[in-house]
Amino acid sequence: MQNPANLQVRSEALTLAVQTYRLTATFPRHERYGLSSQMTRAAVSVGSNISEGCGRQGDRAMVAFLHQAMGSLNELEFQLEVAKRLAYFTESDAAAVLTTLRGTRRMLVRLLVALRKWLAQSVDRP
Repeated sequence: MQNPANLQVRSEALTLAVQTYRLTATFPRHERYGLSSQMTRAAVSVGSNISEGCGRQGDRAMVAFLHQAMGSLNELEFQLEVAKRLAYFTESDAAAVLTTLRGTRRMLVRLLVALRKWLAQSVDRP
């Protein structure tokens, strides 16, 4: 178990959630309970899963929650594409969100690779 506040990826996920809320606040009113709601839930889910994984016993459980966080990132990226095609924002409006999303993904992948490597080594130890 570790403190999620010590992980830079959690901080990046928090930034992503705030940026997503700000972006979806500009969507049409009729999207308040539709795509906007799905996007904010997916964005919050990224950091929530990272935090929950840190609170679980064992690194294997943490890996499972990190995979959930990755799934939420992919979901949010798809939803951003849908909103873009519906012209709910301009490229420049979403640039920061996409940059943060991609940065969060890179950090999450690096963390997953490191944890898997550590788990593999710990299994090989006598």
